[in-house]
Amino acid sequence: MIGYREVLVGYDAQEMYLPENTDLKGRLLNTNILKPLSVDRMVWDSIFHIENFPLPSWVGPKQNLWEDLASLRGFLQQCNISRTIWLTATTQFVDQTFNIEDFSSVNPHTLHNNWEFLGYDVADPYLLSGLTNVIYEAHEVQILIDKYSNHLNKYHLFDSLEFAELFKIFCNINVNEHSPFSVYGIYLINTFAKIQSV
Repeated sequence: MIGYREVLVGYDAQEMYLPENTDLKGRLLNTNILKPLSVDRMVWDSIFHIENFPLPSWVGPKQNLWEDLASLRGFLQQCNISRTIWLTATTQFVDQTFNIEDFSSVNPHTLHNNWEFLGYDVADPYLLSGLTNVIYEAHEVQILIDKYSNHLNKYHLFDSLEFAELFKIFCNINVNEHSPFSVYGIYLINTFAKIQSV
């Protein structure tokens, strides 16, 4: 996107074992998917929230995303986890008004070539997803399905930055109580599993 740059805003450890959230049924623009992923914890939850692990008082400047990947890994090693989870990195596409200094502590601060791109989400500043966690009017839903469903991947995320940007514009106009929306990138760093001791 012209005038925008992709900035790493944090890391998380997310579940890959929960059954499909039936509450999302009427909110998905494409139901022919593997599993909906999102920056929104109401859609794709963090292992720490699910398992009620008490977090440190500070993990990072963006909601509950961790600013330091090594600290996240270290904390995971201390937790009794018997499930396979995904370690992810989240980026945000920002313009010149964004205060980059707020995220100067994010480490690593650049994407690695071996991280797998999962797709683009569109969400508000508090990571509420306009793509999977907003209830639209019936006539809007059909318009959105016709325009965007074929551009969503198996995780109900955009592969195309162009279409993610178009959907962001739609959200800013039609869900303006949550604006400004941004495009967020989600990347898989690796899977993580620790077997509970008997």
